[in-house]
Amino acid sequence: MATLTFRRVHSWNILSLVGEIQTFADAATLRSVLFDRLAREESHLALDLSELAYIGSSGIGVMAQVQQDLEKKGRSLVLIGANLAVRHLLEIVSLDRVVLFVDNVEGLKALPA
Repeated sequence: MATLTFRRVHSWNILSLVGEIQTFADAATLRSVLFDRLAREESHLALDLSELAYIGSSGIGVMAQVQQDLEKKGRSLVLIGANLAVRHLLEIVSLDRVVLFVDNVEGLKALPA
């Protein structure tokens, strides 16, 4: 299971994922944490994937669900610093078509709040 850590930068809630999200149980934990945070916060959400080594299909499904939920609320999901392997997986399922990727946290400054 990945280690999950929240921090706030500007108008963004940033969740850093460190490690791997391999199993359905890992994805369920991620989903629970994210949707709990989304229910309490009105800001945009960024997932810092710079230290995420691997994400399986269940975890990718959670990201898609979060993106859809945020879109309904007029908010955004941005993915930060995905390594080539993780980014490739996300592109295979076309998540790159509905979620913005930035290279680092500084890339959030250029986005509308």
